[in-house]
Amino acid sequence: MPTFLVAILIFSDNYEVGQQITFLAEDIVKSKNAGQITGSRTSNDFLYSLLEREIPEIFEQVIEVKAIARDPGRRSKIAVYSTNENIDPIGACVGSRGSRINKVTAELQDEKIDICIYDDNSQQFIINSLSPVKVISITTNDGGKEADVVVPDEQLSLAIGKGGSAAKLVAKLTKWKLNIMSYSEALTNQIEILWNGNLTSEELTALQVKLKDKIKGKYLTNTSVPTVEMTVNLPVEEFEIIEEQMAEETMILNEEDIKLMIYRKLRQKC
Repeated sequence: MPTFLVAILIFSDNYEVGQQITFLAEDIVKSKNAGQITGSRTSNDFLYSLLEREIPEIFEQVIEVKAIARDPGRRSKIAVYSTNENIDPIGACVGSRGSRINKVTAELQDEKIDICIYDDNSQQFIINSLSPVKVISITTNDGGKEADVVVPDEQLSLAIGKGGSAAKLVAKLTKWKLNIMSYSEALTNQIEILWNGNLTSEELTALQVKLKDKIKGKYLTNTSVPTVEMTVNLPVEEFEIIEEQMAEETMILNEEDIKLMIYRKLRQKC
């Protein structure tokens, strides 16, 4: 009796005839003349089955996977937890030099997998889920499961992700609606800063100084850097060539620094 496979694949999957395919069987139907197996490579359960296969602590339930959120083929987030104080849940999942999680990633066509620690406290869980982004302040409305999250200006794009992808994954993982905003935006809108995240005011200042020095070193280190006056009369249209990434990086710099960066960028293109 012939058996047919109907599988929901990851968008980047590309299989040839005779090639082995790994999937999660979700339904099996048998009839007199044929059988049909319906499988998936995009479901959360499929990712969980791979984690069980590669990570003994998950298979043995020493580590519990509390939540999974996926953008199949692109990125996933998983929240893990263990009652055993002698076990580092994230380290155990990653493995030595990434040996364990890399096998899972390879099976998923290089889908990136972020791992965070689950917490029963909703605010702490949201903070953990946003890692490596630091959280300055978080306010939650338990009734509507909605949270206002304030992050450093220079990490806003990382928290949101391309097309909002990163924020959507965190929202799916935590099951909370998140309003993520920059520190500057929060101050402009007179939103109270509670400093109840994982970044203090002193650490925020240090982060801004460190990033500012890094940016200036990247764009302004040249023995023949022009003076600010040399950039004043540049045509407006030439200022528009600044790349989006560069524009984001300049948020914490002053006007003179930005003009110097623009001039240097223009000179590199000549």
